[in-house]
Amino acid sequence: MPTEALAEDADPFGLMRATLAEIDRREGYEVKLVAALENCKRPLISPE
Repeated sequence: MPTEALAEDADPFGLMRATLAEIDRREGYEVKLVAALENCKRPLISPE
């Protein structure tokens, strides 16, 4: 994650940018996980 690569003495603006990038990355991953979960719940054969 972006915040893991920061130096301990990183400036606050750099920390904020890295934190926002990490949030964006995690939210994107969450969207993919929710879509995958919905696909897992979907029946393989449609009932007729």
